[in-house]
Amino acid sequence: MKSRQVRRLAIGPLVVGLALLLTAQVVGLSWTGDRALTASGGAYAYGGGLAVSSPTVAHAIYEQKVLGSFVVYYRRSGNSGTTWGTPIRLSRASVGEAGAPSIDAAGAKVDAVWVEGDKIISGLDSVVVYRRSTDGGRTWKAPIQISPTLGAAGLPRVLHGPSGRVVVTWTDEVSARILLRVSTNNGASFGSTLTLGRTTNHPLRDHTLSEGYPTLAAGKGVIYAAYATGPSTLRLRRSTDGGAHWSKAVTLATNASGQAPSVAAAGATVLVGYAAVAGKDSWAVLRRSTSKGVRWGAPKALSARSKAPSFSPVITHRAGAFHAAFERCASAACARSAVYYRKSSNGAAWSRAVGTSIRKRTFDYPVDIDVATRVLVLYDDVSASAGDVYVRQGR
Repeated sequence: MKSRQVRRLAIGPLVVGLALLLTAQVVGLSWTGDRALTASGGAYAYGGGLAVSSPTVAHAIYEQKVLGSFVVYYRRSGNSGTTWGTPIRLSRASVGEAGAPSIDAAGAKVDAVWVEGDKIISGLDSVVVYRRSTDGGRTWKAPIQISPTLGAAGLPRVLHGPSGRVVVTWTDEVSARILLRVSTNNGASFGSTLTLGRTTNHPLRDHTLSEGYPTLAAGKGVIYAAYATGPSTLRLRRSTDGGAHWSKAVTLATNASGQAPSVAAAGATVLVGYAAVAGKDSWAVLRRSTSKGVRWGAPKALSARSKAPSFSPVITHRAGAFHAAFERCASAACARSAVYYRKSSNGAAWSRAVGTSIRKRTFDYPVDIDVATRVLVLYDDVSASAGDVYVRQGR
């Protein structure tokens, strides 16, 4: 049976690294503020949990345990992440629980997805639900069910692409199919379900449920989808017609960890981040293409391969640069961890790594990164039995 904790660790890995409280100047940034989005000890954000729609407006989404069940909440910042508005519940009150949310935004249009069901951690009778806002997150339209009622929906992601395209991806964890649906009218309605691929990646070792962690990004004229097809295989497909048709899959790694990848694109350049593994070592890695995903350079390490593991990075392109954050352990035993940040103008040469999280509990791991005037790192601060969601600002 799929436990919430293991599900969470699969995204933000075994949870990593040494905590640094820092004010050091790096790449022109000083890290200030540490905004708690939750303070209940029962809240978690997931990959794709942060979105930016203007130089000042940011959006965050997370799950929180309320009266014994998880629900999905949304919060909005109108001042580049310095303060955040009152939480708005997005998930339906009529379901047993909801979680694993993701969000994206384009101007006043904001898109959110998550999983709902009577018991979503059981892997059965769980569905992907979508909601949209057309006024910058102030109000929300009615929910739309994206996946079949009798399915077993895994972690969803959403992308608001160009020309009114909204793409939602998820894994049916029983059939192991990696699926997607596309809207051509800004999320008002969605087309039929398409299959991106299949996976044998099992997030838990004691049962057969599979998770592909499909992850999306849009570059100039191209939509990218990266996903795990097995415990060590990472692949990518491209669409040049807004998600209607997809290219043959390209294998980017056969030594991946099986954790969620990340994708960021700008113009003809696209980066895919993942965790590479060899023996007991795990480290953060990038693959880079400057030809819209046609040809790929060799893997580049964001963190050193060493006995102190690090895990799959989160990456974005905003304000003329690529930004990456990853979790790194303090030792081989990974008794504690923290979040580290690096920046690049072109995705090839990167600034030195600097710690960004402020650890309150044992582990910190990033779930998303973006820029709204200031660099924003959304991270989970967790122990074995508790967690909360924070945002750190880089000025």
